[in-house]
Parts: sequence; structure tokens; C-alpha cells
Amino acid sequence: MQKTYKLEELADVARKGDVWTRRALANSSQIPAGVLDILANDPDADTRMAVARNPTCSGRLLTQLAHDPDINVRCEVARSSKTPATTLVALARDDAAHVRGEVASNWMRTPRAIIEQLLDDPNIMVQSRARAVLHWAETPMPKSSQARDTAPDLGD
Repeated sequence: MQKTYKLEELADVARKGDVWTRRALANSSQIPAGVLDILANDPDADTRMAVARNPTCSGRLLTQLAHDPDINVRCEVARSSKTPATTLVALARDDAAHVRGEVASNWMRTPRAIIEQLLDDPNIMVQSRARAVLHWAETPMPKSSQARDTAPDLGD
């Protein structure tokens, strides 16, 4: 039988637990939002990255983490499918090329106009990602009947 923890107990562990326990909490999709708020301010960058990757992380918290001093945390924010478009617009101006590259790759959330602007980024990796995303977005998908007709014969 699993033990059920009270919010106060989880918050206490988020503040005072060892780093491995805090990371485990940050990775849990069952963690209450208030505990994620605490962990978003954790001194350990890997814990903050786990918060940004957490599927229950709010747009508000992702926007907060977009200002994190650690490049890897900002990259996780730029990758998230929950990051608000306005936050991605700001991250498209990040000093770190890796962050801008992740913004370009987040085709589901990043406004097309921003991806087009990243085509002129001073970093070739960012340009390449933007070009690939725009190419992919413009490539027509085959109709299901066409896909069947052009599929290779794999034999019996």
C-alpha cells in the first residue's frame, strides 16, 4: 500500500531533502503545483531542469524558468510544448545559441514569424534548425491512399 503524503510534508522535502529526492519530486507528474514552485527555485540546476520537463509544469512557471541563469534549464523551457509563445519569443533573443536553436525546433509553439527571423541568426546551427522546421512544415503530407500506393513492397 502506497503512503499518501500531505502537501506540507512534500513541501518540506522539496526544501530540505537531499538532491536526489528533490530531483525525483521534480520528475513526478503527481507532484502538486505548489511543490513544483518550490523546486523551480532549487539551487540544483538538474532539479530545475526536471521541473521544466515536468508535464504538469505551468506556463507561468516555465516563463519564470526562462530567466534561469543555467543554459540547460532555458533549453528545457524552449523545448516544452507548454511554454507560452510570448516566452518563446523572448527566448529567441537569448544570448545562448543552443537556447535559440531549441526555440527554432519547437515548431508546435513558436510563432512562424519567429522561426523565420531565426533563419538570419548569426549561428549556423540555429539557422539550420529554423530552415529544417520551415521545410518540414511546407512539405505536403501524402494522402493515406497515396502512402499505401507508394509504400515499398516488403514481401510476405
